[in-house]
Amino acid sequence: MQKNVGQETFPRILIEDVLGQLDARAVKVTTANGHVATGLERRSPVCGVKLGDEGYPFSVLFHQVEVGAAEGFIHVNRAVDQHGRCYWCLEDMDLPASIASHKILLFTATCGTGERECKAIEALCGVGAMEKDITLVSIIFVAVCSRFPQVRIVTAAIDSSVDPHTEDVIPGIGNFMARYNDYVRVNV
Repeated sequence: MQKNVGQETFPRILIEDVLGQLDARAVKVTTANGHVATGLERRSPVCGVKLGDEGYPFSVLFHQVEVGAAEGFIHVNRAVDQHGRCYWCLEDMDLPASIASHKILLFTATCGTGERECKAIEALCGVGAMEKDITLVSIIFVAVCSRFPQVRIVTAAIDSSVDPHTEDVIPGIGNFMARYNDYVRVNV
């Protein structure tokens, strides 16, 4: 990362990019001095949804760009069944009651296997959101899953592998939350 570029540069660029691609139409705007310019007008309201703590930095930047937009969160945790197999389960979610009428930006910093993101998308669809109205926004992905083919994905990079034990992207960018918050994780 360049020294003169802030930590929020990539997430902000991704957010601005996806907002420019959402359900919008061209409109003519006349400025106070009579100049006519072309602008964009959104046809549907937008909602930012954080997926766990990793989505928080995106949420902060999203609300700098879309002041007053609806927001929500989904927490999905990894669990192990009695046979030792890992799976993802929905722990908690708080979404606007009108979520089905929104274009949804689902924020996460990194996407390893995609199973956590699929569980969150499944939860959104379960409360009435349309798959085609969901955009998954992440800095880095390992692979694009095909379980929800209509979900749009906006990312800065696609990496080649994932750690089978931690499900972290390899080599990836390390722990994004640690970089964003400028702390170091120590394994004890």
